[in-house]
Amino acid sequence: GYNFVLLSGGRVGLLADAITWGATCAYPWSYGTWYWMKLSIAGATLTGTIWADGQRESGRLVVRSAASCAQPAHLRRGG
Repeated sequence: GYNFVLLSGGRVGLLADAITWGATCAYPWSYGTWYWMKLSIAGATLTGTIWADGQRESGRLVVRSAASCAQPAHLRRGG
């Protein structure tokens, strides 16, 4: 499956089956702060948004990647 994860250096990214990295983007997250994260898929596009707990969901796109860029080999045609 797909994952939307916090990365070191104030970044977030997309990961497929804990094997293949997709897009990563800067996001100024902080240790000790709780966040809500939403990962959506529409067609071949993954979209991730993140916001701090206690704040309203901004709907601001943080990271987007074509699903085929992060698709695990076993899900590809012929794989």
